[in-house]
Amino acid sequence: WTAARAACEAAGKRLCTASEWLGACQGRAAVDDDGSGDVTDDYLEGRPYPYGPHYREGFCYDDGDRDHQRQVAAGSRGACRTPEGAYDLVGNLQEWVGATPEEAVLMGGAWYYGDQARCGKVYDRFGADMANRTTGFRCCADAPVAAPAAAPAELGEGAALVGSGEQLPAFSGPGLDSGEVSSERLEGKVALINFWASWCTPCRKELPALAGLYERTDRADFEIIAVNVDRDPQLARRFLGQQALPFPVLLDPTSQIVGRFDVTAMPTSVLVDRDGRILERHAGYSEAWFTALEARVAALVEGGG
Repeated sequence: WTAARAACEAAGKRLCTASEWLGACQGRAAVDDDGSGDVTDDYLEGRPYPYGPHYREGFCYDDGDRDHQRQVAAGSRGACRTPEGAYDLVGNLQEWVGATPEEAVLMGGAWYYGDQARCGKVYDRFGADMANRTTGFRCCADAPVAAPAAAPAELGEGAALVGSGEQLPAFSGPGLDSGEVSSERLEGKVALINFWASWCTPCRKELPALAGLYERTDRADFEIIAVNVDRDPQLARRFLGQQALPFPVLLDPTSQIVGRFDVTAMPTSVLVDRDGRILERHAGYSEAWFTALEARVAALVEGGG
């Protein structure tokens, strides 16, 4: 959202509001029926699917592989267009809307959501600094705007997403209890960065499993940092309750750190070697994956790699 707002302003425009985006998608002005101040929690006023009376397979880029593909060029599928002429509203990327960081939400559908693509789909779980392969934006204007003479503004550091084989970027933030948690504590160690949230059901299994792995492995050679992405840190505290994790929890309420790692699902774990090189990343949790992870960590620790 932060980078999208800057890009729109550089073009003499602004980010669209949720009301404007929803109105364009459903073909009628959005109405705050319940008076909550938020139009995204009300009944749709027009069409639930913007390109016809119901979902149509193949109209939009909404059947891709989240883990191995990226977005396509905007407007590249001619049928993915509303009667009024707006392309890609619930195909291709989720889009940032909102006038302030507090109002920032993602709307629309990513390229892998298939028949879940619809006008009323809202993602409000991440902070305004979130960025990954599924996030995009479009701009609105209150009057016609001439095309800028200069090249479009770069989206900033947050667009430089890191993946397997690359060096771990430096990061730091406030700890759940107190003080600062920094990636410096990972230097020279085999390490795991775990991204989790209070609304993530598999995290309830993964965090205790990681705690056990941490306790069974030599602290001199292995480290874990758990990055919580809840917008409200109190949600993380309530989620953990009386459960004391043996490794530090870093709070990332604006999703600045999770955005750098191209995270598209919770939980996501990133394994790093002693030289700070990202070895692998895994989204989700399963017993089979965790068994393989523990074996690889043991081999890395014992082998000095």
